[in-house]
Amino acid sequence: MREIGRRESDAILGAMRQVALAGGHAISHADTASILGAAHYLLRRRDLSDIGTLGAVEPGDLVAALKADAELIVVHHPGYTDQSVYRLGLRQKGAAVQIDDTVFATASHGVILVSDRDGETVYAISRNIFSPGAAYSATPTSVAELNQDTGVLTDIVTGLVSPHGMAFISHP
Repeated sequence: MREIGRRESDAILGAMRQVALAGGHAISHADTASILGAAHYLLRRRDLSDIGTLGAVEPGDLVAALKADAELIVVHHPGYTDQSVYRLGLRQKGAAVQIDDTVFATASHGVILVSDRDGETVYAISRNIFSPGAAYSATPTSVAELNQDTGVLTDIVTGLVSPHGMAFISHP
């Protein structure tokens, strides 16, 4: 993993500024404090002191900016003093791959629901035991388990047409 760059942090903060400006209202003190707090503590941008210098980034464009590089943005220990943000390069079968969605197993028993949008089907993926904290991502034609250290995706279900929205549902 490598630390998030200035381009990505500018895009995130610019989108936050645009959200604060939505509806034609001036940016409040609370908005400014929130954006600067995210810059300083989440994104480690201690150099930013004036949010007026941030470019306008529409929230929809932010997703494209962050997903276009076959990377996943990872926040470790959110809200704590040792919080960090990294980009994890994603690879599947030796090549860079873009993903649509990632879910994390929250219990050892449950199912992953995945919508195969163009296949017009919702699938329930089950296993005998999930490892709590394990990550699963929708690739262009599969659902794969994500190695959170290396970024390597290993297929667990293949043959999907266009997997998108996913959710992990735990059960006893």
